[in-house]
Amino acid sequence: MLLALAVLPAVGADKMVNGSVTYVSGGTVYTSIGRDAGARDSSLVYILAGSDTTATLQIIAISSKSSLCKVLRTKRDLRVGDAVTAKITVAAPPPTPPAVAGSDQGVVGPPGAFSGSLPERQRMSAATPAWVALSGRISSQMFATRYENSAYNITQPGLVANLKAKARDIPLTFDFYGNIRMQAYGNESPFSRSARNQSRIYRLSLEYNDGMNIASIGRIVPTFSPTLGAIDGVLLARRVGNVLVGSSFGFQPGFSQRGTDTDYRKGAAFVSFEMNGASTGSVTATYARSYFQTTLDREVASVYAYFMALGRLSVYANSEVDLRKKSGDQYILSPSLTTMFMTVNYRFTQVLSLGIGGDASRPLYTYQAARAIPDSLLDRKLRAGVTFHMNIYLPGGISLYNTYTPRSGQGSFAKNYSDYASLTFSNIASSGITLRSNVNFNESEFTRSVGYGGYLQHHFFDSFDLTLRYQQYMYTVKRLGERNTSTTLGADLIVPITRSLSLMTSYDRLRGYGADSHSVFAEFSVRF
Repeated sequence: MLLALAVLPAVGADKMVNGSVTYVSGGTVYTSIGRDAGARDSSLVYILAGSDTTATLQIIAISSKSSLCKVLRTKRDLRVGDAVTAKITVAAPPPTPPAVAGSDQGVVGPPGAFSGSLPERQRMSAATPAWVALSGRISSQMFATRYENSAYNITQPGLVANLKAKARDIPLTFDFYGNIRMQAYGNESPFSRSARNQSRIYRLSLEYNDGMNIASIGRIVPTFSPTLGAIDGVLLARRVGNVLVGSSFGFQPGFSQRGTDTDYRKGAAFVSFEMNGASTGSVTATYARSYFQTTLDREVASVYAYFMALGRLSVYANSEVDLRKKSGDQYILSPSLTTMFMTVNYRFTQVLSLGIGGDASRPLYTYQAARAIPDSLLDRKLRAGVTFHMNIYLPGGISLYNTYTPRSGQGSFAKNYSDYASLTFSNIASSGITLRSNVNFNESEFTRSVGYGGYLQHHFFDSFDLTLRYQQYMYTVKRLGERNTSTTLGADLIVPITRSLSLMTSYDRLRGYGADSHSVFAEFSVRF
């Protein structure tokens, strides 16, 4: 059935779209390039520094205004604010059948009927796309960790699906992103009754978007309303020029992200302004409320913004203000900043780019979570930090990256800090080998740590990528004078079997924290 619904992409013109990195988490990166820009699942996204491609990403999940990417290869650590670009293929319209008089039988058909010869009819039928285009990725995964004490062993097989179906004649799109996953501990089988169900549905929605009106229903992630997160419900919006106004409402997905928690209701109203031209960006303001049954549980206002200009300047900001707080047994109006993050990056030359950012946060308490806790025991202290980062790109594929983040704490400012630096040598002696080393310092009131490591990456015979990794951390608990060391040895292998099939495997050995473990991850994916 999937093969029957699949259609060949039309050949059309290419265009370049620009955006920025909005969030980085491990091996995944969020960007501001989404469906509205023409991107699709599995599209390649590039991070550039002048004429040099410093990283190649691939989209694995996408919404109208953003995308989640996995890192295929990179010459340095990625950060929020990095400029990204994607090559988008604009599909050509389907060909219009030519007017043909007569038929293969020499009889003229009724007006509007196609009356070409039999081979020509077959060619035109083959050129006409199906009523729906299906694309996506299906992956079979296996993760396992083994310890010296077998009682702690973990086994987790899974099947991940990221599917999109788009109607040909109407602007209707169906999105699904989720997995079927079981987890077993010790020596039990992951397919036995005692295994834990870890399946998740992250997105299951039907969306109508004609460029002016947007209507979505299902499990959706309103990108215009970041404070809501996922919602089982409805989103309605209308675009007027560069302004988009809308609202979303529904229920909170359950903690397992399989069912719906009907005890929690939430909704939001938002307005977004977009800039296009030499400078691009958007500013979105959101007002959101959530209820536990009939009791107000949280009331929030938020602002999200990003801006890019001249290919050199990029700005990203996101903040939330909780409008109410618990006071005794009441939930009173008392606005306070909950989270704030901002970064500004400017590329001065092809060699140097500098950035500065700031963040602040305080513990979050919903009314239901805090109502039984005395006010004196609620930690409402705002903690803040500043980030400075620098990138230097030298001839010969040499790059240096450093980020320094001092933070507030119980003592003076900057007594808590982190400092990370990496040095990368790309394509050493034109061999295709990339070598990167790193060092990391962290200190707080309670702990101090020093880490160092590196990785070696090479693409072999235009067939597969192999990466070898090493990392060591030394932790000190200040009050106890206790010192611990952890060491990780790892390897990653990526094998693109065909344009549609790929295999990825990863191995890690961790020694530290009083344990010695071996972890293996394997994924076989098919894209269509």
